[in-house]
Amino acid sequence: MLNLSLKTFAAGVLIIFGSVVFASCDKAQRDVVADNIMESIDNALGKYDVALKRVENGYESMKKSRDALQKGMIKAQVQSERAQEDVDKARKLVENAKKTGKSIMEKINAGEFPVTMANGKSYDKAELVAAAQKVGDRLKVAETTLAGMEATYNTYNTAQSRLKSQFDAASKKLDQMKPQINVLQAKIATLQAQREAASIAGDAGASIADQFENLQGEMDDLFAEAETELRVGEAAWKAMEDEMTDDDDLLAEFQTSDDQLQNLEGMFD
Repeated sequence: MLNLSLKTFAAGVLIIFGSVVFASCDKAQRDVVADNIMESIDNALGKYDVALKRVENGYESMKKSRDALQKGMIKAQVQSERAQEDVDKARKLVENAKKTGKSIMEKINAGEFPVTMANGKSYDKAELVAAAQKVGDRLKVAETTLAGMEATYNTYNTAQSRLKSQFDAASKKLDQMKPQINVLQAKIATLQAQREAASIAGDAGASIADQFENLQGEMDDLFAEAETELRVGEAAWKAMEDEMTDDDDLLAEFQTSDDQLQNLEGMFD
């Protein structure tokens, strides 16, 4: 009877001891899993923080380029308005030259000399022909100048339209990227929360590991998409900036239109 009791007691001790050993082993395994999860999350956070900073910096750079497009658009608009004023003045001078030339030719064709003109002076036929030739020469200059000013206006107007189109496209691209950045920031915040949860609830390691794996896949896809948008945007922005430089050179080239107009007005005094 005593022998049976000792056997029973020994068996119980073995069971208890085994349970403790297995429990200790299980806890050690859970700790290893938790440590691995923490390390994976820390590595992912480091990678995503760097990637997010690049996307955010790219976004800010694009905003500056968009603002530069807007300034260029406004500059082209102002120049276009000024060029239109020059065109209107030059066109009026052309019309006046034609009117003056026509009046002189009518006097010549009438064949009555000498002729007293509006300025109070009298002219014979030779003098009127010389005057008509002079007006004709000035008319050619006026028409050439008008054509140049119209070309200048068209250049400004085209530049303004192109810059506006680029500005609208840039604004649209930025509007598309902003929600992406917000989502990425939210995902990183979720990842940080998972890290905190993993450090507190070590026994929930398997569940957190699954959540982390799913979130990591989503974030990799999001960052790949954002990186693609960023690179495409940077290439487009570079092309736009090059075009803006060309427009600035073009604007500078035509800054002499005021001087041309002033000289032309002096010719018809």
